[in-house]
Amino acid sequence: MARRRAKATNGSTNGSNGHAEPEYDEATLARAARGTVLDDDGTEAEEAPVLTATPDEVRDAAAALTADRSAVDPDEERLPTRYLRHELTVDEIDAMRAEREKGDAEREKLDGELVDLTARAKACKTQIEALDLKGRALSKTIRDGHEYRDIECREEKGWDYREGSTTGRKVGMRVFRCDTEEMIDWRELRADERQGTLFGDASAQA
Repeated sequence: MARRRAKATNGSTNGSNGHAEPEYDEATLARAARGTVLDDDGTEAEEAPVLTATPDEVRDAAAALTADRSAVDPDEERLPTRYLRHELTVDEIDAMRAEREKGDAEREKLDGELVDLTARAKACKTQIEALDLKGRALSKTIRDGHEYRDIECREEKGWDYREGSTTGRKVGMRVFRCDTEEMIDWRELRADERQGTLFGDASAQA
């Protein structure tokens, strides 16, 4: 889709090089600073990533890209100039078309680079947030001095000898953690376990 340059509304004479440069309306400069592009019908094109350029920076960049088409011969004595209407010649129109095509090609290239950089920035931001989340979790674990893990446990028949148990010497299934041999649980025997079947092994006896 073709793009349209910022519209020149009036002009001024650049005293340093003797040629007039177009001035850009503030609304167009503000849209350019936000990364907004206009279609040929004057409507805003799809929204580009937000940039940080100011209107003054956009104006300076546009001026730097504007070719010097002044009608002043630098070798002759300079006379005062005015910003006046000039009817373009065929050669000037062709030159401007070539300049526009060159600018469009450069813009398309930069647009692709911006997409890549935006994706990279998003990936970096996601990684930073992930590292922050992991760091907070580690800090909490360090403060607590413990964490929860999957630890192998084994079961065996017996009574609950832990302090405070209310089951007396009733035989049930005791659960021990294998890393410390600490008894961590006790439960009633299931029907198959009462009949001597332990963990599906019919040879085990109560």
